[in-house]
Amino acid sequence: CPAVLCLRGSSQVYGMAVNRPCNRLYGIGTDIEAWDLETAQRVSLIQEEGGMGGMLADAEAYYGYPVDVWPGTGSRSKAIACGGSLLASASKGIVNLYDTRTSERCCSWQLAAEHDTSPVARASSSVCSGLYMDGWKLLCGFKDVGDSSVFLYDIRAASST
Repeated sequence: CPAVLCLRGSSQVYGMAVNRPCNRLYGIGTDIEAWDLETAQRVSLIQEEGGMGGMLADAEAYYGYPVDVWPGTGSRSKAIACGGSLLASASKGIVNLYDTRTSERCCSWQLAAEHDTSPVARASSSVCSGLYMDGWKLLCGFKDVGDSSVFLYDIRAASST
């Protein structure tokens, strides 16, 4: 089957999400890029500037494998989901919400406190393997060696940090 369209981004693609009402494709790599699927033009670029204030100095040690990162930040997202006017991205222990109309971050949160031993804390050290957003619900799936978890968040209650 021949390809009918090729969209060239500026980095590797780790995940994609489609916003059907806007006819946009979002791809996540080093940054988040958005393409208008009707015109095949890139319409926005969201540079994830450290997620939680540049908290990581050694991204490869944190992720456990080589990653493309914005210099010095280390918190690149690996999963993405779109719902209405919100876009969610997540990586190890960090979830970001963006307003697709402005490409600005609405809020970010860490999954667990440093000394927490709950399932949420265990997930915070795991890789986010998938996101799904529907209305007020954000589902985050995490994988770890021999374990996996899925968490449901009420994004109406999310507060900016």
